[in-house]
Order: sequence, then structure tokens, then C-alpha cells
Amino acid sequence: MRRIFLWLLVLLTACAPSAAVTPPAAPTQTARPAPPTVTPHAASTPETPSAAETCPEQAGRIQAETLADTRRGADEPFLVYLPPCYDADTRAYPVLYLLHGLTYNQTQWLDLGLKAQADALIASGEMPPLIIVLPYDATWKPPADDPFDEFLLQDLIPYVDAAYRTRPDAAHRALGGLSRGGGWAVRLGLMHPDLFGVLGWHSPALFWGDEKHLDDWLAALDAENLPQIYLDSGDNDPDLAETRYLETRLTAYGVPHEWHLFHGWHEMAYWQVHLPAYLRWYGQALCADGCP
Repeated sequence: MRRIFLWLLVLLTACAPSAAVTPPAAPTQTARPAPPTVTPHAASTPETPSAAETCPEQAGRIQAETLADTRRGADEPFLVYLPPCYDADTRAYPVLYLLHGLTYNQTQWLDLGLKAQADALIASGEMPPLIIVLPYDATWKPPADDPFDEFLLQDLIPYVDAAYRTRPDAAHRALGGLSRGGGWAVRLGLMHPDLFGVLGWHSPALFWGDEKHLDDWLAALDAENLPQIYLDSGDNDPDLAETRYLETRLTAYGVPHEWHLFHGWHEMAYWQVHLPAYLRWYGQALCADGCP
């Protein structure tokens, strides 16, 4: 009986379902975190270069033009220096008017090396790009008999401002001249401070009688809006006494100015030597508030 019981126990054990075996879980794959979003620093993002920055030009150009002068009944020639890359952008430029001396014409400043010097100074960053206008004074007469001033003020300047991208305000318009052109620059610059905020008088030959008007012209200047002035002469210049007198009147009326007495004569060689300094000064004065 006991054997039968043992046999039945073995049989039941053999027939009983075995315990379910849970297969090992598949290995859990940890999700790889997404790479962090990197926001580049503003400074590392290259800006789109302007047309001027990508322009390969290293030289400006001289443009010859004429403009009708009804007072004289003639077409007056003048030259315009346009800086490198003028056609590659749309910005407006300061403008410099440079007047020639007696017996010369609108090419005198070019004969001194103006274009080459301007190109080199702009390329080196010593002078900002400028538009430079070289008018022609056709006569050797005194102002009372020479309508050059009317042509310059009433015809040429409005034309240049309309035809070229200038900055048409006094702060960005300069008038300079040498010898007789310097005399014109003294007269017109002091009489029309609303038009010219920058004046360059290089070995100026004052017109007869203008020294009597200096006090009136200087006294009439707006003390809050005085022009910037550069005055120079050679120590052997025959007009040095008048130039010294002009400098004393500027000082007497408290008009800030640069006064330079260099070694030299009243001649092309003198102005040629100092041309780079003139151009650097004009560029600095015209862009005193910054130029784009």
C-alpha cells in the first residue's frame, strides 16, 4: 500500500506543469540624448560684406565735365575725382572743392599729383574716400569783375550735389585753394559759412582790399558753428606778410585754426611736397563726426 502511494506521488509530480520560466528581458537601450543645439556667438556670424568692401578697385577716376555759365556765355570745364568703388555702392560722400592759382587752370591740382596721392591715402586708410571737384576760373580779374564766385555758388555746387552722391551740408563740404585760389577760398569761405564748414588756405594771395573786410567777416561768424581752417605758407613766400596778418585776425577773433609756416617758396614744388598733408587734413576735418 505504501508502495502504491509512493508510485502515485511520483506519477503526479511528473505530470504537474512546470513553473513558467520568464525569459531574460532584452537589454534596455538607453536613448542617446540629442546633441545640444549650439547657438553661434553673434561675433562669429560673418556679416554680408558691403559692395565697397568687396570692390577690388584701388584707383579712383577723373571725370571731365562742362557746365553752362550764362554770365560768361560759355561752357565752363571742371574735373571731378571719384574715389575707388564709387560705382559699387550707394553711400554719399563728403565733397572737396579745390581752386587753382593764377595763370593755371583746373588741371593744376592734378599736375601736383592729386589723383595718385588721393588713391594712395584712401588705400592706406589715411584719408576717407572723398569726391573732389576742380573748377576753372577763366579770368585773372578781381572779384568785382569776375563772376566766378556766382558760377561756383549758384551753378556748380547745386549741379554737383544733384549729379553726384554728395553729403550736401556745410559740415561735409570743404573749400580750399592755393595762391589766387586761396584768396577765393578766404573770401568765399568767410562770406558763406553756411555752405563751407571746412576751409583750406594754402599760400593764399588775398584780393586787394579784402584785408579790410576780414574783421567784418570774422565777427559775423557764428561762435557756436565755426568753420575748421588750415592755413599754411612758405617762409620765403612773397605774400607771407598778408598771410601772417590773416593768421593774427583769426587768433584775435578766437577762430580755431591750424597755422603752418614751412620752408619754401610760392611755387609748385612747395605745394607738391605738402599735398599729402593737405589731403589728410581735409579728410579728417570732413569726417570729424564719422563717415560711413
